[in-house]
Amino acid sequence: MLLLSATISYENVPFNISVRMRPSIDFGNGFSYSGIITPTDKIEMFTMNEWYTVNISMVTVDEMVFDSICDLVKKGCSFIMKVADKEVGKGKVIDFLYIQ
Repeated sequence: MLLLSATISYENVPFNISVRMRPSIDFGNGFSYSGIITPTDKIEMFTMNEWYTVNISMVTVDEMVFDSICDLVKKGCSFIMKVADKEVGKGKVIDFLYIQ
């Protein structure tokens, strides 16, 4: 499992986003990974174009997947959030932890 602390901002979405939405995360290698995004502040909705500090739990990232993306996942690296093939936001990794 990959755990991220990150800042995110939703863009290209004409409405506020529920914190229950689960966009996929693309670190720039063309593959998307599922994650549960939990804001550090107690909020119900993300407002478009605002930056939020969040925790992201990526339980589908196993050892084989992490080995293929470990060069991309670094403190300060950027990522894209997508729903299907549509880009809905971006983020930046503050810190991360991989747990086997």
